[in-house]
Amino acid sequence: MVSHLVPGIHVHLIAAITNGLTVEYMPWTLRLFEETQVVDGGQRVAPTKPGLGLAFDQAAIKRYQIG
Repeated sequence: MVSHLVPGIHVHLIAAITNGLTVEYMPWTLRLFEETQVVDGGQRVAPTKPGLGLAFDQAAIKRYQIG
């Protein structure tokens, strides 16, 4: 199984299944979050924080919001 888009969420899904293969690296999404997920030796590391371990950067959200 290979995931596409939203790598911050898919790292959890791929880590949870035995046939998980890869999570795409999408650097254009990094600017939307306060912290980026850890990459160690070319491998994404699943966060150990509760939940998804993601927090949106509110300044970025405001900058890209429509309306």
